[in-house]
Amino acid sequence: MFLLETTRGLERFCADEVADRLKPFARVRRCTVEGLANGNDDGIALHSAHVVVRVAEDAIPMKDLYEILCSLRSVRSVGAYVTVVNGLVHDEKVDEKTLEDCIDATSLHHWQRAIRIHDAIHPKAVPSRTTFRVTCTRNRHLRLVGLKSPGVCRALGSAVVASIGWKVDCVHYDVNVVGFLSQDLMVGLMLRDEIDSGRGRSPECSYSTMLRPSLAYLLTRVARVQPGDTVVDPMCGTGTIPIEAALASPCVNAIGGDSCRNAVEDASRNAKSCRLSSPVSFVLWDGTSPFIRPGSVDVVISDLPFGHRHSRYNRLDKMYCGLMNSIRTALRPGSGRAALLTICKHRLVRAVDKFSTELSIIDSIECDVGGFQAVVLVIERLR
Repeated sequence: MFLLETTRGLERFCADEVADRLKPFARVRRCTVEGLANGNDDGIALHSAHVVVRVAEDAIPMKDLYEILCSLRSVRSVGAYVTVVNGLVHDEKVDEKTLEDCIDATSLHHWQRAIRIHDAIHPKAVPSRTTFRVTCTRNRHLRLVGLKSPGVCRALGSAVVASIGWKVDCVHYDVNVVGFLSQDLMVGLMLRDEIDSGRGRSPECSYSTMLRPSLAYLLTRVARVQPGDTVVDPMCGTGTIPIEAALASPCVNAIGGDSCRNAVEDASRNAKSCRLSSPVSFVLWDGTSPFIRPGSVDVVISDLPFGHRHSRYNRLDKMYCGLMNSIRTALRPGSGRAALLTICKHRLVRAVDKFSTELSIIDSIECDVGGFQAVVLVIERLR
């Protein structure tokens, strides 16, 4: 069983990509994590910021499956699934010993299954001497009183030593044991981390911030980008969204624009470094003013300014209203759609409502972006 890390809140779109890629090899169905761990059927399970995948080796060899999973555009990391520790009560005191006891209850069979996958992908030079370290990430919006990430690492490390007998070595380690703390604790063995790091980015890029390529790709799936669509990001920054749209779908006409000249220049360099087969162009424009021929755009996707670094919150209202007027004009009546990422949902909803005769919000998807609780608004252009 493989453990895929993705963006919290958008797991189902990652699962759709997994199912699409595995369709020639196996028919995977949606089920629970516990059902996958205790059964023998192929399947996909969703968990907070993760997708668990199980496919029989007679359908596809393990290493081939691993390579497919590492090539998925919506995935940040790939690991071998061990277990989920349930029953953690948030906002109540939980000590390290309690957590360690919960992890100790994990069946040795589950550890052995994950170790077999890890050793098949990363064979050790000296099989008899296994060293490990523990790393832990957590959902910043939830907390366990009295238990911080270092405490989770200690509890998990103690359980590994007691259950398997590995030796701790935080520098020269064979296995990276990872814990993902959310509503419960997901445990896995890391196989490949930061898969999307640097994707679509030129070494010469000087811009300070950049949307994760995996999240940019997920936004294209949320917006249902189809081959032949004209896709526009009116506030493109370094061009991550147009580049991912061009990489993911053949024959897409991707266009990005920004009011910052340096960002547009970096976006052009990033696109050239990717050697794209689909056309991508970047333009210096103001996204709050009409920026393209009316009714010529199929999809608008954008990561909107949050107001933390470059603006004050009260200035976002004017910016969002101008942007929605531009998007309303650009989208094709009756079929145009937009997927907009923001942490200021109420301000964006208020801007959309000013054009309610032509724009309609059809979905609102909460997600996590760099520790911020954000939302993706999916908007359709009415006739």
